[in-house]
Amino acid sequence: MESNVPKVSILIPTFNRANYLRMAVDSAIAQTYPNIEVLVLDDCSTDETVNLSEAYSNTANVKFIRNENNIGFVKNWNKAVSLSSGEYIKIIGDDDILSADCVAEQARILDEHPDVGVVCCNCSIIDEGNRVKSANNLYRLFSRDTKENGREFIKNYLLGKRTVGWPGAILFRRQDINKAGGFDPQAGCPADIDMWCRILQVKDFYYLDKMLAYCRLFSGNLSRKMETNDFGYKDIMYFYSKTAPCVEHILDDSTKRKLWSTLITRILPFYSRAQPLNRTAIRRDIDRIAREHRIPLVGIRCMAYDCYQRLKRIW
Repeated sequence: MESNVPKVSILIPTFNRANYLRMAVDSAIAQTYPNIEVLVLDDCSTDETVNLSEAYSNTANVKFIRNENNIGFVKNWNKAVSLSSGEYIKIIGDDDILSADCVAEQARILDEHPDVGVVCCNCSIIDEGNRVKSANNLYRLFSRDTKENGREFIKNYLLGKRTVGWPGAILFRRQDINKAGGFDPQAGCPADIDMWCRILQVKDFYYLDKMLAYCRLFSGNLSRKMETNDFGYKDIMYFYSKTAPCVEHILDDSTKRKLWSTLITRILPFYSRAQPLNRTAIRRDIDRIAREHRIPLVGIRCMAYDCYQRLKRIW
């Protein structure tokens, strides 16, 4: 007798995104993989999301759940996971779109590779009008399907040698997120990569070289909000301080310095854009990282980055 429990849960946490949410839900429903459930977790939206839920009231494998209070996006992710039933889980943005065969392709990898904890496909960045913003394959990690040791991936990510698709590009196992302890509310915007790296401490990473997800980038995104906040870099610092210790013991001193130098490189755009008063505080954090990890010439790098940004504006 076949089980009625879905094999894959597609989770769509949402807040005030009714204008894009229907596209995300429709792309989840349209998956060729037959054994799915779609849960939409509304974090107390004040727009038309409630009315939109009525359009799917007769769709068997779709359920809208509304929070009584706004709990924030990371806690909403955790709530979505706790209410889902699938062995495999995919979280997609409420403004993102999946290709019809996304789940089928990624579930096949998890079925075939029990040692893999995170499957990542290639993804395109789209704008408000569903236009592809860039054709440079930013998230194409390899030229073919590739399995990589989990800790090797973590090391390369911290060194700036890996990017990873947005949550919609990832499929993972329920048992792995449960063992890892759920998404960390303190991690802020990088809560997703923080989770993938915790899973990858004990499991392998698999890159699927197919364009299967379309992730929307515009001013209302969480990532954009982090980038425009002078102190958004604090989330990145938290992620590095939490994640680096799991690989530092396998690195030589030179590579350790490169790792922490990469963190400084990721902070520099915040330093360049910040208000003058905030720049002083950011510079203190940069200097502290440099002292603790013996990274030379930080002051020169800050000035050089400033000059580069000014010249870019002039050109």
